Amino acid sequence: LPLEATHRAAKAAMGEYGGWLRPGWYGQGKAEDLIQAEVRRVRQSAGIMDASPLGKVEVMGPDAEAFVNFIYYNTIKTLKPGNIRYGFMLTEGGVVYDDGVITRVDQNRFIISCSSSHVEGVNALLEAWRQHGHDPDRIFVHDTTLNWPTVTISGPMARELVSKLDLDIDLSTAGFPHMSFREGAFQGAPARVARVSFTGEISYEISVPVSAVDALWQTCIRLGEPMGIGPVGLEALSI
Repeated sequence: LPLEATHRAAKAAMGEYGGWLRPGWYGQGKAEDLIQAEVRRVRQSAGIMDASPLGKVEVMGPDAEAFVNFIYYNTIKTLKPGNIRYGFMLTEGGVVYDDGVITRVDQNRFIISCSSSHVEGVNALLEAWRQHGHDPDRIFVHDTTLNWPTVTISGPMARELVSKLDLDIDLSTAGFPHMSFREGAFQGAPARVARVSFTGEISYEISVPVSAVDALWQTCIRLGEPMGIGPVGLEALSI
């Protein structure tokens, strides 16, 4: 992770999750107590999580819509630009291979978010079908997972914290509803923000270039501390 040194400085207990070394929880003491405190933090204020390993595979080109509509079990062609839909891909045998969300950035560009441990597999599946029964000169698949590390803020006070980041995005419920996508900026760097939730609370997944992610994380921690908002690891997220 680009933020590994930052997590270690925050006394994160690092462990292997989905092929990545990620923070299980933060702090020193009894693990169970620390994890439960992080769960309560997300329910009562908000938690800050490193979601960088989530897959971000871009599909673009004049036939991108028809291609992703073929790849997913559910209908994608009706998805409007700036919106997100949950869906899943099947193997040729009809078994669910991966589930996640797909974002339509514009008419001919999509971002597929897949499980952290499935990024290579999903990328290979897309590339195989791109070359089989489709015109490969009209569809382009590019794994951008490592280019866009992600900081997720989740909890009832998430919108309040995100509003302090000056992302140049309308964060109102009407302007930025659940399952939608916006592009803004953080300290001069491009920022991609997805309004999706794994925890069930209000959540924002903010993806920025690698050069900007440490500043984003540190700013969230600094602004969140007076609000009772802090880092959350994978064990609490699993709960």
